[in-house]
Amino acid sequence: LTDKAFTAHPKIDPDTGDLHAIAYHWPDFMDHVQYVHVGKDGRVRRTVNVPVKGMPMIHDMSLTANYVVIYDLPVTISFDLLGAGMRFPFGWNAEHVPRVGLLPRAGGAADVIWCEVEPCYVFHPMNAFEDAAGNVVLDVCRYERMFQRDVHGPFGDSRATLDRWTVDPRSRRVNEQRIDDRAQEFPRCNPLYNSKPYRFGYSVAVGEDGFPGINKVDLASGVIERVDLGPGRHAGEPYFVPRAGSRAEDDGYLLSFVYDAGRSAS
Repeated sequence: LTDKAFTAHPKIDPDTGDLHAIAYHWPDFMDHVQYVHVGKDGRVRRTVNVPVKGMPMIHDMSLTANYVVIYDLPVTISFDLLGAGMRFPFGWNAEHVPRVGLLPRAGGAADVIWCEVEPCYVFHPMNAFEDAAGNVVLDVCRYERMFQRDVHGPFGDSRATLDRWTVDPRSRRVNEQRIDDRAQEFPRCNPLYNSKPYRFGYSVAVGEDGFPGINKVDLASGVIERVDLGPGRHAGEPYFVPRAGSRAEDDGYLLSFVYDAGRSAS
């Protein structure tokens, strides 16, 4: 598909079936990241090289009706770690300005709208959409710090909370709000609602020794339900499968691998 790199987390446009991705690659993309648009037929429609400083680690991305969202946050290549022989030489960089970029879907690198956020790191967003006022709403699992003291990560420096960032493309201001203080990761939503306004999201609860349960988040009421998996059991990322013929957003099934420590098997 591409000559250098792709990503673990492309986003599928539910209306077209196309894939959208932001890729970083050490050491070939030293001064940029790459937006890749792959058609439903598996052929690359276009790529856009977006200049960035310091080679940030961009694990995931978001998609809305009009924008591709780039998370340019302060985890970057560290030549100190590289010199120390680390196979994964990325670390916290307090000098790197944290920001999100809104790349118009048909735009080029010069069209990215950059908006600064508070220092943090995001591995995975739950979903993104545009509200009636034209703001871009990003629901993310937000870490206060990443790879700062614990270079192996991801939970040694902080635990992720579920936060909402409302980005105004006109003023370039970002309003950050906390949805849930409890530690969680691997967020998902009904894939038919990717890039669209939605009500329900799902995430894995993070405990002291693993991932003991799965959360259902009602973003309209604020109610969060949790299913505990039982002693010694740990969830993987939950994937929502809509029930055939369903009309309600949350009518479907959650699929996940569950590791059972008692059997040492999944």
